[in-house]
Amino acid sequence: MKLFITVVLVLGFGLKGIQAQTLEEFRKAQQEEMRKMLKQQQKGVNDLSESYEFYRIQENKAFVTYLKKEWKAYKSFQAREVEDEDKPVTVPIAKPKRKKRVLAIKRDKVNRIVVPIKTIQPKVKRDDSKILIIPDKNKGEIDKDFGNNLAFLFYGTPISLDVPSQWHYNVEQKDLNAQTISDAFDYWSQINDVAFVERMKEYRHNLNLNDWGFYMLLSTCAEHFYPKNETSRVLWTWYMMVYSGFDARIGYSKEQVTLLLPTDMEVYRRSYLRIGEQRYYVMASKGGEWFTYDKPNNAAKNVVRLEFDRPLDLPESLATRDVAFKYNKKPYNFTVSYNKNLIDFYNDYPVVAVSQHFVAPVSDQMVTSLDKNIKKEVDRFTTAKEKTAFLLQFVQNAFPYKRDVEQFGKEKYFYVEEMFAYPFSDCEDRSVLLSFLVDHYVGLDRVGVWSPGHMFVAVDLDPSIGDGVYYHQKRYTVCDPTYEGAGVGRGMPDAMKSKITLIPCP
Repeated sequence: MKLFITVVLVLGFGLKGIQAQTLEEFRKAQQEEMRKMLKQQQKGVNDLSESYEFYRIQENKAFVTYLKKEWKAYKSFQAREVEDEDKPVTVPIAKPKRKKRVLAIKRDKVNRIVVPIKTIQPKVKRDDSKILIIPDKNKGEIDKDFGNNLAFLFYGTPISLDVPSQWHYNVEQKDLNAQTISDAFDYWSQINDVAFVERMKEYRHNLNLNDWGFYMLLSTCAEHFYPKNETSRVLWTWYMMVYSGFDARIGYSKEQVTLLLPTDMEVYRRSYLRIGEQRYYVMASKGGEWFTYDKPNNAAKNVVRLEFDRPLDLPESLATRDVAFKYNKKPYNFTVSYNKNLIDFYNDYPVVAVSQHFVAPVSDQMVTSLDKNIKKEVDRFTTAKEKTAFLLQFVQNAFPYKRDVEQFGKEKYFYVEEMFAYPFSDCEDRSVLLSFLVDHYVGLDRVGVWSPGHMFVAVDLDPSIGDGVYYHQKRYTVCDPTYEGAGVGRGMPDAMKSKITLIPCP
């Protein structure tokens, strides 16, 4: 019996050893198979990249040939101004008592619905490791004294770039014509600049820049690259935008050269050319007649998107704003911090429709500061109505009112962060802030409501109370952040009788 048990144990341990060895071999075989598969995938990516680079080179050659002859004169259309209807000179005050009758803006009163462009993507952090540039030897006019390192600040971000010295190619305004422009594009297209472009794209991803932000980065780079030659500066920026896949055009006149950018939405206060169905906005300060070309480079057909997919991630240069208000006779005092670098960025950003401000993502720094001040106070309330009422009173009473034309001399729509950076605000700015706060702290759907000379917000409270707006078969409750003293469900009488434009806030 003992002999039998010993034999069984020996056989058992032997089988276990064989099994362990087999599993280890299987694991190694799987790892080897995975390695081969990844290698094959990388080869496919490299082959595709090489194939596209060959395609781009061929398209550039055809494009240079086309540029030498196909130019036409276009007259620019006058820049459109932001709608600036008569707003209240002073903040309207709600009377303590109101009639029992409530108003609802029905579907036949909705003049139009403006759906903002919004594609939110997850925030991506990229490695900002340095990429080495291997200069290439090329023909052309070379500034022998130009160094290979370029360093500057971009809204607080230290930018350090190694650039090929061959890039310093001068074109003077007096020599500008189709031939010299095509020569410049041809010259730059033959330089080994892949690593530089990838470096710029890394900065773009690290800062969460959208397309226009990327253009701003290239333009700032060009200002330091060509500090004394505006013509070369504009031409180089045009080349880099085309290289990056955008259908940027170049326009020139006897006096000036300009970059022409196609966008996915209307830009105010900039003149534009219309080529086919597309508007190309003039980056120069004046309009007039410009010579340009009709056809794009086939390897560069993208328009410049102005929506923000992700919150901008600029280095923090913090300032604070103290705000105070009362709710149910209780005083509240908040100290909210904001990033001055972000405010500077927005100040240089083009003017777009207010609908885009409703959907622009708010910076992590601002959200953290607001949470520190507001979240614990909002959480004290149990119902969505109470939470919304608290936030409504905050926006109504914590920010002094003044029309943009009196504060800035022109209409200016705020992003959320800008509410804390400037001393005054008006109805659009307050509506944008309230919409964000209700979304972030209460989680309710909202619509922006534009009536002649006024803007407010309507919230999907359940049940809806007081004055309301109908949208998608539902009745949204009016919350007016400018109508001081008006609670949830109370709108300005004149606004509630007007034709309106709705701005959904997804």
